[in-house]
Amino acid sequence: MRIDNSINNFARSISPWTKTISTCETAERKRSLDTARTLYERRLTTRDEVQSRLELLKGQINAREVMLDDPETAKVQFAGMAPEPLEPSFPKWQIFFPGGFVLGFMLGVGLAFLIELLNQ
Repeated sequence: MRIDNSINNFARSISPWTKTISTCETAERKRSLDTARTLYERRLTTRDEVQSRLELLKGQINAREVMLDDPETAKVQFAGMAPEPLEPSFPKWQIFFPGGFVLGFMLGVGLAFLIELLNQ
């Protein structure tokens, strides 16, 4: 009986501490649950947005496939007239002028050696 009284007294003295710990643990678990719920809702929203974009893209792909499978649909479309270039793209004088000079010089020197060789 004496032991029972001491155990009961000890349990009563610890009781406020266990309630405090229990309250702290409960608050921490509630915060953790709230955080997890918020994260879950964000992920659900993201998933729904991605699924809606996927459905939109599938619809566009199906429309293109139907258009490409139709034999009467033109596969090439006229985009418009080409704009007139601002500067000529060919001939490139920066390349041809020095190249022509070097080739002409080499041809002249070769011809001079050939004439000198044939004169002897």
